[in-house]
Amino acid sequence: MKKYALFCCFFVILLSCTFLSFEVIVNGEKTYDSNLESPCFKSDISHRISLGEILPLFIEIDEVFFVYENGYKFEFSTDISDGVFDVYLDSNDDGDIFFRNRKISQVYATGEICTIPGDFLEIWISWEGEAELKKIIAGFSEIFGIKTHVLYVPNTYSKLISIIRSGGKLPDAIMVEADYIATLVESRAIQNIDYVADPENETADHFGKLKESFTLKDKNWAFPFYADTHVIIYNKKLIDFPNEILSKKSLTLMEMKDMGNFLKKDGCIPITWNAYSGYFFIPFIMGFGKDNFIEEDGGININDGHSLSALEYILELADSNVLDISERDAMTALFVEENAASIIGGTYMIPYLKSLGMDIGVLHLPYNESSEKYVSPVLDVKGFSISRKARNPILAKRLIQYLCSEKIQEYFCNQLFKIPCRAESLKKIYGEGIYGDVLEMSVSNGIPIPPEKTYSIYKSTLWNTLRFAITGQMTAGESLDAAQKIIDNNLKK
Repeated sequence: MKKYALFCCFFVILLSCTFLSFEVIVNGEKTYDSNLESPCFKSDISHRISLGEILPLFIEIDEVFFVYENGYKFEFSTDISDGVFDVYLDSNDDGDIFFRNRKISQVYATGEICTIPGDFLEIWISWEGEAELKKIIAGFSEIFGIKTHVLYVPNTYSKLISIIRSGGKLPDAIMVEADYIATLVESRAIQNIDYVADPENETADHFGKLKESFTLKDKNWAFPFYADTHVIIYNKKLIDFPNEILSKKSLTLMEMKDMGNFLKKDGCIPITWNAYSGYFFIPFIMGFGKDNFIEEDGGININDGHSLSALEYILELADSNVLDISERDAMTALFVEENAASIIGGTYMIPYLKSLGMDIGVLHLPYNESSEKYVSPVLDVKGFSISRKARNPILAKRLIQYLCSEKIQEYFCNQLFKIPCRAESLKKIYGEGIYGDVLEMSVSNGIPIPPEKTYSIYKSTLWNTLRFAITGQMTAGESLDAAQKIIDNNLKK
């Protein structure tokens, strides 16, 4: 049997070499010699190694246990095949290995091992973090001796549909978002992955909420990897929020109207966001009292009182010169050039803004005292699907579980200011400070982008009809009535 080199992670900085004084025995065969020289790497989780990184990839594990140096053993009572990347061992500089603070001398495992194919595992990735993801997957490849081909695809949806139509070869795993899950399912491009178990100890109000973006007709079609969300990002040089606001980590809607009072710079725009976009409108209609964005029958009711109140509030902010309504590039320029003190933007913007040397802070979206609800940030979830014709679905499954393990989540999401799919990872990355608190509030109060086609119809429709209200060509009520008619007609097709 091939010996599997022990790598804490491929992407972290080489610290030193140590001698590991323990044995790993798989199906009766020793895969590690005692004192095997192995690289030890320094990471943000010092000396932390997952059980999955010292075992071969299993289809199913029959038995696994640790033998402590005193001869006692710890045996897992259930099949942990889907959880081996979340069982962590610690090591010290002398190469000793510990589980739950007790030194171990041997690891035993039996079960059916995955066949490592001669061809490669093909993975399509997209959005931010190309370099980081490629390093992580290269580490997975190095650990298990699997050939991988990672392709950055700006629009995985378009490419996937194009290949299906041409009869070409599909990748094994694809990075996706909620917007086009319904179309990919209808096109039979991706497979139902209910067989990929949720991480243990994950709560329904975090991992479960993110998974809603990929759950269609009670089936799961992708595994959450990370999420971005809306926050208020402000320039500390231009605006001085009182401690009362900072301590509650949010404004009220009334306080947002008075944002001009907090400015340090005359003539500066208090806040800017892309109010033309239905994506930015969802938080406000939910904050004004709407209970469900998608109705039980799959439709959207956009010309109700909640939506009207939300739009009238936004128009009032614009009319009173508190809000400058600009599209994404223009609003970003206003903020970067210090002509706007704050912005409602995606958390993905934060690394870029910090790279410019800006001293920024964040707040949760405002609280509506009338409805007693927060303006609900959208959770823009990215995840991994397995193609319906994947050549290596089991290996694709194991890769996805590796990517969603705590250690990988903490590395990737910390680099790119993402909301990890794991609740515990969010706390470890951002701690108890303002960033962690705001992101935790955002997940708690947020609304995941739904996977239904209804959302895409809504988004494209509102892009046009909101503009009519903002430019004064229609009243708020007229623009929402027009949007409702367009949405209803499209849903009938």
